[in-house]
Amino acid sequence: GTLLWLVLGSLLGSARGKAPPPLPTFAASAALHPLRLAQIEGGVAEPYFHDVTFRHDAATGRTELRVVYNQFAYVSAAYADLFSRQVCDSEACYTEGRNGTGCWKGALANLGALTALWYSLPRAGVQTGPGEWLVSDPAIGNMTVHFADDGVPRAMLVEPSITNVGRSNVWAYSWNITFQDIRMGKASGAAHIEGISCPQTEQHACPRGPVERMQLLRASNGEPWGHFDNRDMMNWLGQGVTLGAPGHWSFMNKRFLEVGDFDINTTYAPWRDCNWDPVSHVEKCSVVPKDLDRLVSRSSSEQLTGPTNAPGQCGPDDVVGSWFVLPSSGQCAAGEQVGDGGCTWKSRGFKVVELQSECVQSYSDAFLQAWHADWQRPPFRATTRILKEAVRKCPNVGYQPSLRARAFYP
Repeated sequence: GTLLWLVLGSLLGSARGKAPPPLPTFAASAALHPLRLAQIEGGVAEPYFHDVTFRHDAATGRTELRVVYNQFAYVSAAYADLFSRQVCDSEACYTEGRNGTGCWKGALANLGALTALWYSLPRAGVQTGPGEWLVSDPAIGNMTVHFADDGVPRAMLVEPSITNVGRSNVWAYSWNITFQDIRMGKASGAAHIEGISCPQTEQHACPRGPVERMQLLRASNGEPWGHFDNRDMMNWLGQGVTLGAPGHWSFMNKRFLEVGDFDINTTYAPWRDCNWDPVSHVEKCSVVPKDLDRLVSRSSSEQLTGPTNAPGQCGPDDVVGSWFVLPSSGQCAAGEQVGDGGCTWKSRGFKVVELQSECVQSYSDAFLQAWHADWQRPPFRATTRILKEAVRKCPNVGYQPSLRARAFYP
């Protein structure tokens, strides 16, 4: 189970053998397969991408991974070919993300564990069979790679640790790859991998905005209800992209949908990503500048629209909706209104519905029919209308003490 998976690296840590073979210059495409997850009972990670290509230039040490997303074809035809590209010179990586809405130093989040484990393989890998190597780090995850005699990898399994990426991200950040269409040497084109140069950008707040009352939503498998600080949330316009569509379901597969009413200072901060750390039992968020820490973070849903490195932070969100993080440092205390003492958001109540309940499921046919009408027609008004009706009419389960525990987390 999970405990065995977490200690695997320490059990094998002393069994050091020779290093894996040096990589030759090559290019390959990747066939992606489902991966049965070791940490999550019954969990199977389905491929999140298609048309994945890998190139490596042995002369320079430069490696490129290019991925095309499976998930967003229902948003519009253009998003059927949404891509990201990561280029690493040794362990220094740069990424251009999602057709240019992001550009940064570091790995693509979905490739973070894969990249870190790949580069640790020569110094920390353990040979477990002919051509087969394992690298395991509880703080990062597990990787198994099979190399052919020519030094080119033919298969790769990667599962990031929950501690590293958060439980909800394990599915999209795991990999089961077989490499095919392999081209060696000059035929690979790897000598011509183009580097990534990111524009200089500074993080700043949006222009001063008013206080607005709005509803925000969060899907989960159960957590302490009514505690909204340091958690990723969406607005109603963002439900289509976040929850997913038929054949592309995402957070709609969760058990509960929590809807909260808020007063929010709309002078938004840049995006920060928050994930539950099951070891320290806290939500851990990426850092924004200290002077912006109390402001609510906002981006477009899945960061699909908006300018580079500030996708959807400011301006309208009328295509794919928005994601929000309400920072604990900005929460108004009891008796305070937004603005008092510099607080930036206030919760005014919430409701929780069980997505798999008989009541919500009674809307299934109408919801699927609405998706036929909404397909590639954001912001998905028909499906939003059906989901709002289900939330309004179905019973509130947020008062039930048995559902207040973090059943979602180990």
